[in-house]
Amino acid sequence: MELHKNVQGSWTKDNKGVPQFFIINEAIIENLCILGRDVEPCFEGAQITPATQFTLDDSFKNELYSLMEQMKKILDKGGTPVFTTYAVEIGDSLWSAIYDYLLREYPDPADKWCSLYRIDGIFEENNQKFAVLQDVSTLKYYRLDFSVDEANGFVPSTELVEVTATYTPAEQPQFPEEAVEQYAASLREAAEETVEEEAAEEVAEEVEEAEVVEESEAVEEPVVEEPVAEESEAVAYVLTEIPEYVELQKQYALLQE
Repeated sequence: MELHKNVQGSWTKDNKGVPQFFIINEAIIENLCILGRDVEPCFEGAQITPATQFTLDDSFKNELYSLMEQMKKILDKGGTPVFTTYAVEIGDSLWSAIYDYLLREYPDPADKWCSLYRIDGIFEENNQKFAVLQDVSTLKYYRLDFSVDEANGFVPSTELVEVTATYTPAEQPQFPEEAVEQYAASLREAAEETVEEEAAEEVAEEVEEAEVVEESEAVEEPVVEEPVAEESEAVAYVLTEIPEYVELQKQYALLQE
């Protein structure tokens, strides 16, 4: 059975969020292929009765011949190959793993939260999963093979293979550019919040250390008296008159601000 591309369903995932198999809720069957008599049916009770007959009118013959010619071109690598779209959404574990890999291996010098490549689609061909990437500067397309399993998780290939000549992008992109930009913005905001929190914690630690120093000086600093004549009064140092202490007070006030 060949289903229309607008299939409604969802992927089941294991404990690590890796997709396992696809549950189809609604789909349109576009083509049926009858196998041989000696081939076991795909589901119990499936059969073609002897009374069933098929007729091929001229229009159908022409359409069938055209499809056969297109198939020959595809097999000879002269046509546009058709891949099975791998159902992945922005932000799920697999998409995030590919996005993080591109950020790590091919970062954009102008924006560390973006890569030199964008994910155009994630597909599967002959049980081989791969992502088609587009170079944001040259607009060329590249293929990144990868595997996903419970033991190793996401394992990408070590090289990109250009497929610009054989790949035709879909009219509606699998991952809208606006949604990808929102995802990158959320990563950027989360990182900025983390930096602010770390800076606040560092300032708090500095203030706490300054308070400890002040308390220590207030307790341990003795009063120094200069030797004076018997008739004159003893003179003591006052902290507010010491330049170093006054400067320390100013720095502490700046830290509090």
